[in-house]
Parts: sequence; C-alpha cells; structure tokens
Amino acid sequence: NGKFERDGGVEEFQALWRDYFDLDTDYSGIRARVDKLQDPFLYCAAQAEQGIRILRQDPWETLVSFIISQNRNIPAIRRSIDLLCRAAGEAREDRRGERYYAFPSPEGILKLGDAALDAGRLGYRAKYVRAAAQTAAEGLFSAESLLETPEAETISALTELYGVGIKVASCVSLFGLHHLDAFPVDVWIRRVLEAE
Repeated sequence: NGKFERDGGVEEFQALWRDYFDLDTDYSGIRARVDKLQDPFLYCAAQAEQGIRILRQDPWETLVSFIISQNRNIPAIRRSIDLLCRAAGEAREDRRGERYYAFPSPEGILKLGDAALDAGRLGYRAKYVRAAAQTAAEGLFSAESLLETPEAETISALTELYGVGIKVASCVSLFGLHHLDAFPVDVWIRRVLEAE
C-alpha cells in the first residue's frame, strides 16, 4: 500500500525482512519431497503446518537466547530476555516513537555486574551467558564464523562453550546459522521419534 512505500517499506523489506523470513527458500518444494506413502505422519504434519518457516536469526542473539531457554517455559524465557535487553541493550525508538531495547552485545553483557545479571532471572544460566559473552568479547568465539562450517564442526565448536550442550548447539545451528541439516531433539521431538 502507499503508506508502506512512503515509510521506505519496500527497501527495508528487501534489505532485512526477505532474508530474515527466508522467503527465497522453496518450502513448497521441500514439502513436495515428502512421500505420503513412505512417511504419512511427516506428510500430514507438513501439509497441516504450511507457512512455518525457519527464520534467519542473528547468531549471537540465538546463542544467548537458547542458553537462557534451558529447562524453562516460553513466558520465563521471554521475561529473562526482556530483562537482559533492558539491563544491557541499547535503548532505541521505533517509528511510532516507542522505546525498546536492542539485544545486548557481548560487551554489553560483560558490563553488567553479577547482581544486575542475576536480576534477569537467569538462575544457573547466568554463568553460561557471562562465559559466552567473555569468549566472544575476547575474540575466541564468533557464531558468525560458523555460517559456512559443516554441521559436525559447528556442533563441536558450539559445545566447547561453557554450558552449551548438544540440544542448544543444534538449535543455534538451525535457527541462528541456518544449517538445514541440523536436527534439534528436545523432549517433545524425542517422544514423537519414540512413538513412530
């Protein structure tokens, strides 16, 4: 519409959102490869959930978010991420003039004292977040450097980080690095696999 174009929406969409929503990947072609007779369960799931896409999220933000997500429900994860952004993220303003806080850089997280980091309700995960930030700030780790790395090497590099296990590493690989051969297995996926 006209307002979208006046706001620079088309250019912004092409520069940012097209890639973020992975709009150049042919998901209908992927669904078409699922044989209804060979795997009726996957076929039905793929048909029922058309429109779901694997976002191309920021690798650093994805890493920290999945570290925070360990053994937690979605409302608790959201609350902790919001508190972390408010404590260490840069304050910004959207087009409506509303304030929000960007996801903090490794250096932003390191500026927080232990009490401020604990205020984010991270629990035992606080030490994992701080360790990841320290490793990234010192240049010893860069999630972005793994974008083109084979999956086995990616998982190995991620699990070398303090507090990062296979599940978190697999989630970061898929959702932050867009490695489509990654296969995160949580309790729900495990139940589905065992039921098959």
